[in-house]
Order: sequence, then structure tokens, then C-alpha cells
Amino acid sequence: MTKKPINVDTVQILVVNSSLGGPVKRRCRISQIVCKLLETRKTLQHNEIHLHCLFPQITLQKERQIQILNQSIAQFTQNCVKQDQSFMVISGDHSSAMGTWAGVLNASRSINQFGLLWLDAHLDAHTYHSSPSANCHGMPVSALLGKADPDLNCFYPAFSHIKPSNVILLGARSYEHAELRLLHNLTVKVILAHQIDNFEQAFLSAYHQLSHSCRKVGISLDLDLVDPADAPAVATPVPGGINATELLGALTSIQGHKQWCGLECSEFIPDYDRDNRTLKLLLNIVQIYTARRPQLSKTNKFFGSASSGSI
Repeated sequence: MTKKPINVDTVQILVVNSSLGGPVKRRCRISQIVCKLLETRKTLQHNEIHLHCLFPQITLQKERQIQILNQSIAQFTQNCVKQDQSFMVISGDHSSAMGTWAGVLNASRSINQFGLLWLDAHLDAHTYHSSPSANCHGMPVSALLGKADPDLNCFYPAFSHIKPSNVILLGARSYEHAELRLLHNLTVKVILAHQIDNFEQAFLSAYHQLSHSCRKVGISLDLDLVDPADAPAVATPVPGGINATELLGALTSIQGHKQWCGLECSEFIPDYDRDNRTLKLLLNIVQIYTARRPQLSKTNKFFGSASSGSI
């Protein structure tokens, strides 16, 4: 039987209904909200969108739930990269990044092929040894760089790691010295919030630096990069961030760029939203990432759950 050809214009969106890695340790109702909002915006011009949903298995211990979630996320992104399909991951906490970008690395022939632009109010470069909170949403950068301690390493579903010169962290304004020291020792490029005069220019400079040296570039966005006035629905808000318009302008500036292989939006806690500000921002981000040709076919296709292990 002839296989149906893969539509490379399709954007695969995975919604991870979990905030277990952060201070809000529970299942989130993200997928219900995102599905509903996408349904109301059918007039937008999108690529074909396939929406998938992933849930934690609440009968297991928290650590095991996070481990299985990241394994499932990694398989999702690995499949997307192998099929040359763009992907987006929306999650309740940034520990999902260990799965999201591990999957890309698993699909890549060489670690030199992949670059990561990290947009976050925090550096997320702790380990369990250094973290004051012991919440693993503040540790994914360490894991991705191969500096995880044993307790953290069990959440990272890949054998390879990102090359330090292929990572740029942009916009941090709340961090501990242990994180900054680790990143500086690895010579990772870190551009702190107070060093940025024009966010879009700094973003473009960082993106182009990665795109010139890597075949594929991913963007990992923690919504707390944005000021809480525009994005209140996050677990650890930090005053003094960029406004929503600045973020959207920066993302629009690389819209449709072929090397932009995936986008992650994390730390979305719907219960903390006010006047749907964060939700509207998230929808605008989805619109920017998916609006590449005049067609919308939203498929509410459930990806399975971590409890069943189906993927």
C-alpha cells in the first residue's frame, strides 16, 4: 500500500498539561483552553495545524511522572524533526525543555547542527545541588548542557547534549550566582536584561548568530520573560520584563525562516491569568508561528497520554 505523503507544511502542536516541575505541582487545563481559542480564530491564515495533548499519570510519584512526560515530549519532537515538520510545545513549566530539545538532538546527526535561543526571566541553569527551591523547572539548561547531577539526569531523555557555543540565553533578570558561574565556565553566551537596549535587535542578533553556525534553530520561551502586566499567568513572575508587543515583534521578524525548526512556550498557568492577557499573547504567538500559507485545518487529535505510553 502506498504511504500518504507527509505534508511538511503541517505544524505539529503538543500541549503538555503539567506544571509538576515548578512550584504549582499539578495537572494544568491548558489543552482545553488552547483548543477553544483556536476554534474561535478560524479566520486566521495558518499552515495546517495538528494539535496533540499530553497528560501526566497522576497515580505515579511526581519524579516518575516528569520522567515519562519528557520521554514522550522527546519522542514527539524527534518524530517532527525526522519528518521535517515544524513543531510547537506549550507547557505548564520549563522542565519540559529537557524533553523538547532532547528529541531534536536525538534526531540530529551532529550536535553541531542544532542551536538553541533561550528566552527567559531566569537562567534555568541550576542542579539539585545548587537550587534553593529544588524545583526542576529551574534546571533544564544544565541538563541540556550535560551538567546535570544524577537526580536531574533521570529527567533528560537523550545521550547527547547541546554544544555550549550553540546556546544563547537572552533576557534573564532573576538568577543566582551559581547559575551564572556555571554558564560562564562553559563560555555560554548570556545576555542579561539590563544589557539590552532594544529587545528586537538583540533577539535578531542572537538568532542570526545561531542560524549562521547551525542547520536548525529552536526557540525556548518562558512566558515570564514578558512583564507580569502583560503575562500574569506564570508560576514565577518577575517585574520589569519586556512588553508583549516587543516579544511579538521579535518573533514576527523571523516568521517563516526555514531554519527555525521549533518553538516552545512554557510556564503557562491558566488559573493565574487576568482578563485572558496571557492567553491572548499565547494565541498571537501561535498565529505568528503557524501563519505561513492561506489555509487552516485544525485537527483536535489527541496525542495520547504519559499514562498509556502511547505516542
